[in-house]
Amino acid sequence: MDYKWFREKAVPVFKNQKLLVAWLLKTARDSDNKMISTSEFVYDFGIPRISAVIFNLREDMWEIKTIKIGKKHYHELVCTYDELKQEMFDGKQSHQAVLKSIDEGSYGR
Repeated sequence: MDYKWFREKAVPVFKNQKLLVAWLLKTARDSDNKMISTSEFVYDFGIPRISAVIFNLREDMWEIKTIKIGKKHYHELVCTYDELKQEMFDGKQSHQAVLKSIDEGSYGR
């Protein structure tokens, strides 16, 4: 538990689990293996309520995919709220498309 390294990067010390999960998801996305298993969060990093943390990040407008392979669940970061704002600012994704997906409940799922 409390691993010091993740995907060949030193794990910084964070003041809460939400910041740690955010860092882990971003680090995984930037590596060859973009998905992190629920088991890794729970057993390697001591985050037993990972579903609640993922839920809270989604509430903060993070788009995180959850994928079930066999009996295991994996999480993959698609984009953060700041990246989404930048995409809308750059015109890559329309504001209406984002609002529609939020209204339909499909954003971040």
